[in-house]
Amino acid sequence: MKVGDELTIRWTAGNGMNYCFLTAYVDDAAGERGTFNNCFYKHGNHGGQCADLLNHSATYKVSPNIKEGMTTLRLRFDGAWNSHGSWDEANGRFTADGMTNRPVYDFTLIVGKPSHTAVFDRFNQDGWEVACQETGENTLALTGAWHTGNQTKLNVPASVQGTPLGSTTAQTYQVVSLDENFFSANPTLTEITLPASLQKIGNAASYQTVAENKNGNQQTLDLGTTLPEDAWSIEADVKMPATALNAWGSCILASGNNAFDGPFNTGFQLYLYAPNHSEGKKGLCMKTKGNVETIMGEGEIFDLYGKEVKMKLSYTTGKLVCSFTSGQEHAQKEVNCTIKNVSQLTWAMQSDALFHSIRYAQTATTAPVADMVAPATHLQAIHVEKGNKHYSSEDGVLYDATQTLLLAVPTALQGTVDLPAIFKGAEGKALDANQQVFFRVAPAHYATLRTNRALPAHRASVDLSQDWDATTFAQNVAHLGTDVLGEVTLSNRQPFVVNWNTLCLPFALTEAEAQIIFAETYVLNKVIATNSDAVTLVFDKASANDVQQAGQPLLVKMNEGKTLTFHNKAVTEDVREVKVMNDAYQAVMVGNFDFRQLKNQEFFINQNKFYFADVPVNLRGYRAHIQLHTIAPTASMPRELLISTDGAVTSIDGTILTPSETEASPIYTLDGRRISNGQAKKGVFIKNHQKIIR
Repeated sequence: MKVGDELTIRWTAGNGMNYCFLTAYVDDAAGERGTFNNCFYKHGNHGGQCADLLNHSATYKVSPNIKEGMTTLRLRFDGAWNSHGSWDEANGRFTADGMTNRPVYDFTLIVGKPSHTAVFDRFNQDGWEVACQETGENTLALTGAWHTGNQTKLNVPASVQGTPLGSTTAQTYQVVSLDENFFSANPTLTEITLPASLQKIGNAASYQTVAENKNGNQQTLDLGTTLPEDAWSIEADVKMPATALNAWGSCILASGNNAFDGPFNTGFQLYLYAPNHSEGKKGLCMKTKGNVETIMGEGEIFDLYGKEVKMKLSYTTGKLVCSFTSGQEHAQKEVNCTIKNVSQLTWAMQSDALFHSIRYAQTATTAPVADMVAPATHLQAIHVEKGNKHYSSEDGVLYDATQTLLLAVPTALQGTVDLPAIFKGAEGKALDANQQVFFRVAPAHYATLRTNRALPAHRASVDLSQDWDATTFAQNVAHLGTDVLGEVTLSNRQPFVVNWNTLCLPFALTEAEAQIIFAETYVLNKVIATNSDAVTLVFDKASANDVQQAGQPLLVKMNEGKTLTFHNKAVTEDVREVKVMNDAYQAVMVGNFDFRQLKNQEFFINQNKFYFADVPVNLRGYRAHIQLHTIAPTASMPRELLISTDGAVTSIDGTILTPSETEASPIYTLDGRRISNGQAKKGVFIKNHQKIIR
């Protein structure tokens, strides 16, 4: 939270909540809990009831009076019919830290300035520390004594938005790091997504909780995220005890954290009536839209006691569908209703429900990487957003850049997840639109896979710019070393289709890749001096070995519609040189990955013409140039540079002049006007009765 940000808290509750007195406090970072600025203006009377507490929301704007760092927001729900020992008669409220007999919820608030970057660190066994770092300021830190009570989930998005105090313009703040075990909410995740911006993750990635036993009558499964409002489904195997739990029956599954309280205005409850129900009700019912009951049926399939039944609950906007299957028997019922804000599922502990699949629609956002503190017994899938340079996942395993195993899916709970429509499955893998491996749930025998198979290479990505200098290039490809594979794109290096191009890539190609992307691919083979005015460079068709050499300088023509995007590449910083010579000349074709300036006696290609760099010429990255040197004392710099491909000699139409000729001889435009050498920037000119091109 930034100063000026607004926090909205929403809740729904059962009938008993209308007899509560709600008070709220924010710790002002001095150890004093002040009132919550009266933002919770609806609350139960002391001795009365307030139906507004059954479904309500309230907003708190972070005050500039709150010190930067970590603090807590406390909500108290106290019985409204008597004062108990903590009633503050003078102020008409319950004190923050007094005796309670109803729930008290503590929310962790991390308060910082809009320019702060938060880095979360483990402090000690009993406390936690958050450090907010800002250029030019000391680190703001909080000791472990500030952290007490039950904590809510810590969400880790790729970025967050907030409006600074006194401003009306929202700003975006990037989330860049997440360190160690700053998690104590104890939720249970079924899926993890690492944001592309996340750079660091601590030991918390190794754990998450099992379902928590609330009060001996029910269990709660915290999903780690809220079910989307458009579509989701839940599948579970359910076995009820042989006899009813009481004279009424038993809740099997409900939304929210209390399976026995209604009304279910924006949620649901599946309830199984006891065989000897006092009002004669039988079978299974769905409770929605308040306390409206929809009876599914009274047949044998609904006599669930002592049976193993497969249950599926699915929701699409405005429609809840429940189905049960036992042996050959199957029954299904649908109800028109609205389900919102479901982040917890509760089932009767005695029903022995085993959830094996919770699936979200393709529009849903998956759970963050936070909130994990106990062994990961429920996680079924891990995937990493495309573009993350620091993490990868394959075969159900999460890896960092050093191939360290951070998190593995438990063998017994490996399963499948529904993928968005943009993904395509192939050979058990989930591929994105570019056929890059996105994630794959581990095979059934994961332990064997882990011990007998080499670790899969790290999947990372980088977009190479042709305008980087050597230092920038090295910094941006450091995570793609020889043992780390990734997706590599040269987005702003798009060679011509009809023209010749020089090309030098910092990774190897396969022969198949070269055939798909390039119409023609050649490498320098020899140099021939045909006469005193011309030198011929002989290029041969590139072999498979040639294109498999990272840093190899090539002469290519592109195929129509192809881009320079490659998968599973290890990047090198080393370029190769191809040297050829005869008795008079040595030609060297040199590649470059960085933006550089050519020197004298170096040639570059442009628009199917080779140009002599008699003035400083900037050459962008992932290209190649030719250095031509005289060896024999009688040899001179040629006036014409020719290329031979497939045995045919072709002029590149560039007349090459030596530096001395450039300075000594006058230059004329095509209409006969004499100009200075400095005026001849680009174009076609006449010099020494020859056409020159710049």
